[in-house]
Amino acid sequence: LPVAKRLPSLGFKKSHVRVEFQAQVAQLPGEEGTPLQWEAASKNGRFPLEKAGEILELCGQGDPDWNPQDEGLSLLQSYLDDKEFKSGLDSIQIGLCQDKAAAIVVAQVMPNSGWSRITYMGLVPEFRKKGLGKWVHRHGFAMMRSQGGVLYQGGTVRGNEAMEALFRKHGCTEFRTMQ
Repeated sequence: LPVAKRLPSLGFKKSHVRVEFQAQVAQLPGEEGTPLQWEAASKNGRFPLEKAGEILELCGQGDPDWNPQDEGLSLLQSYLDDKEFKSGLDSIQIGLCQDKAAAIVVAQVMPNSGWSRITYMGLVPEFRKKGLGKWVHRHGFAMMRSQGGVLYQGGTVRGNEAMEALFRKHGCTEFRTMQ
């Protein structure tokens, strides 16, 4: 009997389906023409980790892939603590639109293999539905390139049509579905 069929009898239930995409980092589009300016999180700058955590939580509002029980600062710290990835504060960047925090991207690369991910990307609710998502995604690509990324793998919950469309628009191919 396949494992997936046995899981309900063990008390598991399917919460969502995740669709994953991949692409070669070198073939992903650049960010020429972006309306956003970017600043890395920093210890003493405009966006210390605590402020970046607040922006992450704002971006999580209404995001179908966000767990409302997550706390932004703790989540960012867990990304930085993941020893498999390059994880300096520059892997967390805040996108500004007219000098207001509009977006966040966390992009990380495994230094040994070049396997890359955009760990999280999102827009503050007031900046959604303005065509900025593609620029946030593309900045993540630029971040992965700067870290030596080779293969990008990312995903979203099935039904997040905006994110699925971004993957396809940027030349990423669907390669698996997970439950």
